[in-house]
Amino acid sequence: MKKYLYIFIFIYFISISDSFSQVSKQSELNIGLTANYEHGVDTDIDDGGEVSINRYSIRANASSHINDRIGLDINSSYSFTDFNFSGNSGFAELNPWKGINKAGLGFRFKYSLNPEWSISAGPLIRYSGEQGADFSDSLTYGGLAGFTYSPSRNFFVGTGVYISSRLEDDVIAYPGLIMNWMVSERLRVSTLLTGVKSELGPRVQLNYKITDNIDTAISAGYEFNRFRLDDDGVANDGIGDVKILPLWASIGYEISKYIRLELYSGFGFLGELELEDRNGDRLLKEDFDTMVFVGLGFKIIN
Repeated sequence: MKKYLYIFIFIYFISISDSFSQVSKQSELNIGLTANYEHGVDTDIDDGGEVSINRYSIRANASSHINDRIGLDINSSYSFTDFNFSGNSGFAELNPWKGINKAGLGFRFKYSLNPEWSISAGPLIRYSGEQGADFSDSLTYGGLAGFTYSPSRNFFVGTGVYISSRLEDDVIAYPGLIMNWMVSERLRVSTLLTGVKSELGPRVQLNYKITDNIDTAISAGYEFNRFRLDDDGVANDGIGDVKILPLWASIGYEISKYIRLELYSGFGFLGELELEDRNGDRLLKEDFDTMVFVGLGFKIIN
């Protein structure tokens, strides 16, 4: 599975924030709120048993220009993922974790060198833990810095570096790429987090606007979910790690210029479950079959 991580890690840090690239100059303050629910149906684990997932997530962001050159973004997110294991063998019998809380807060400062070039940087902090896990042991810290080039309103591209600590693992430092290209008035290719699906990893999306109010998209990504366990399970204060490669299609409807609804469904390939002890040493690792998922969400912007 690591080879798929390296394919997508080149655009990893964009999963943190969809506003890294540009701060709108059309208003002094822009605020957005997104919420969604996602269900992954029961799928077989290789060593026996099944797993299903229910995820509830919300994220909010605010961006503003301090002056003509300096902008500030504030991004926050929260998700609760409920894992349901069933079966009498292997991972399912252990039932190693249940409800997982994840929260993040990041700040991004942007400086416009000229109308086409800009640089940006900022810190972020994340919490990832099972209910009952030690709070301080569930925190990771990081930051990113990079630049963007926007020769027109229809295209921008950027690159940078993302650095972060990890739970009982080495610090990671990866380069990243972002892009948003309006190929035509209706067709767009983007690595930005524009939909309602939870932001557990990077993605790339092809979006087509059917009418002024309806659009459809095909997206692919890489989701990785690493979290601290509580002190009352099979691996006290250990680590849970879930990876999956989702491919999904969505349809969105803009009720008004401020409110958007979106329905999506797809498949999660190459799923992995891993259980580690409190030092990050592997105890058990199993693959699970392709998971079918469906989700519904809304987005509000000013």
